[in-house]
Amino acid sequence: MIRLPNAVALAALLLAPAGLAAQDTTPTNPLSQFTTHVHAIHWLDGVRYEAHHWFKQLEPGVLQGLVFRTTSEGAPLVEVEWAIDSAHFAALPRDQQRHWHPLLPAVIAGRVTLPDVAEADEAETLKGIQTLYAQTINLAGIEGALPKGLQGVGLATHLAPGETRGH
Repeated sequence: MIRLPNAVALAALLLAPAGLAAQDTTPTNPLSQFTTHVHAIHWLDGVRYEAHHWFKQLEPGVLQGLVFRTTSEGAPLVEVEWAIDSAHFAALPRDQQRHWHPLLPAVIAGRVTLPDVAEADEAETLKGIQTLYAQTINLAGIEGALPKGLQGVGLATHLAPGETRGH
C-alpha cells in the first residue's frame, strides 16, 4: 500500500469506505497514530486562541484529535477534539447535536490550515474538513492552568463569537 502524506491521509480517512486503511503504518503506541497536524483558531468564553491538533481515525467518519496551544516540545495537552461526518451528526439525538459545532464557518473564514502540507493538497483536504462537525473538550482553561475538576472543563468551539451553528 502507498504511504500517504499526512494531509492526504486525512482526506483519505474522510473519504475511505469502511475497512480501507489510509496509511500503511504499524503503530508502536497509541500516540503514533495521531499523525495529521491541523492548525485552527478556537474560542472559549469569547476568547480567541491558537490550537494545534494531531488527529487519528477512530472509525470511518470519526476522527479524534489531541490539541496543544503550540507545537513546542513539551507543550501541554489542553483539549481533546472529536470530528464526525454529517451522517454521524445526523444520527445523534437532537439534545446531543447542540454540543457539536460545524467546521464550515471556520474553514471558509480561513481559520483552519494544514501547516505541513502543500497549498494544492491543503485546499483539497479542507473541502473534506468543512463537512465535519466537532466537539472540543477544553481541559485546562485559556491559560493552560491545571484542570479544576469538572467545573474547569469547557466546550471550546471553532465558531467566532456571533457565528451561527448552521444546523
